[in-house]
Amino acid sequence: MKLFKMSAVLFMFIMALSSVSFAETPERYYDIGMKLYNARNYSKALSYFTKAAKADKTNPEYFHMIGNCYEKMGQPAKAKPFINFAAKLAVTRSALEWKKIRVSPFAGFTTVGMETVNDFLFENLASDTAKTSKFGAGFTAGVEAGYSFLQGLYTGVKLGIILPANAKLTDEYSIPGMSSKMENQYSVLMIPVMLGGSYEFKIPNTPVSAGAGIYAGWGFASGSFISNTEQTITIMGITTKTDYKSDAAFSGGCFTADLSAFGEYKISDMISAGLNIGYRIATVSEMKYTKVPDGSPYENGDVVEYPVSGWTDTKPLPFNFGGFIITARASFYF
Repeated sequence: MKLFKMSAVLFMFIMALSSVSFAETPERYYDIGMKLYNARNYSKALSYFTKAAKADKTNPEYFHMIGNCYEKMGQPAKAKPFINFAAKLAVTRSALEWKKIRVSPFAGFTTVGMETVNDFLFENLASDTAKTSKFGAGFTAGVEAGYSFLQGLYTGVKLGIILPANAKLTDEYSIPGMSSKMENQYSVLMIPVMLGGSYEFKIPNTPVSAGAGIYAGWGFASGSFISNTEQTITIMGITTKTDYKSDAAFSGGCFTADLSAFGEYKISDMISAGLNIGYRIATVSEMKYTKVPDGSPYENGDVVEYPVSGWTDTKPLPFNFGGFIITARASFYF
């Protein structure tokens, strides 16, 4: 008798689990409806889409598919109210799901326009053995943080860093009794601090969103020059080695602006990832020395200049951090 009771209880427990496991849900009704719809059994699919809509009245896709079934069955008058209701419901649901805060870190590639600086440093080299690496395209990274007062429109701050490829000059030569080795290194960077915003819109029925933004502010720029020269002189069998080291630093700033467009793929309700393409305006018209080498004719606060014609006619040396930007980006929504 006890064995019978235990068997009965076990059977009822298994049946209860089965009823939970195989319970029909709105998603299940929808999946069955889609299979029937794709098999062109529209009347049967309609019944399952109707069940899904009754079980979950907040999903516009269920109502949209009811309308599609009526259209396929040649009843456009019945289809129209469901399709219109689905469209309105989609807008309402999108507004409810929209996150107010977005934080978007980014990192990638940027071009710069340092032609004038490169010409000044390397155009008139006297040595045929010198090797040069010029300022060029480099790395950029940063973060956007915005708040959405209106759906899709985020306003806030954008911070970043621009690191062009460093410039370098090396030269070695040797003549009887003397040899020399020189290495000059040049580096610059900019930290833009900007305010602005971007508009983002979601592409219906897809996990994809796209948008465009504009930011403007001030770019804080700085740079340095480090020179190392090693000279060896041998006279009457006596060798003397001398090292010359000097360095200089300079800084400046300018108006900067970013124009960009982006596309993202929704990974979860809080995370999206994608690509950003844009253009930056940022030319520092003049830099000033913050450190000068010993024995230099310049003083701290003097403008960094380059010769326009000869060495007497000079003008401020411009540093152009502007250029195209291609970065990967991620967005976190709160």
